[in-house]
Amino acid sequence: MPKRRPPRRLEEAEETLRAIHEGEVDALVISKPEGEVVFTLKGAEHPYRVFVEAMNEGGATLEPDGTILYCNKRFAEMLKTPAER
Repeated sequence: MPKRRPPRRLEEAEETLRAIHEGEVDALVISKPEGEVVFTLKGAEHPYRVFVEAMNEGGATLEPDGTILYCNKRFAEMLKTPAER
């Protein structure tokens, strides 16, 4: 009798857990009825992240093409755009 493969969702969940365990993931984005929620994992960068999120200056991480990967609340306010966008 051939061995059954696990359902695709189970494979995806196992791959996600493996990536988290091996340090390949630093945040998770969960879709909820109210919108997407970002959960960040604590690590060595946690104190830096708390500092950047709390400072009054705008801060952002950009790709070479100008795509915003991350911005703090103040930067989003300066652009008059929600940080999630």
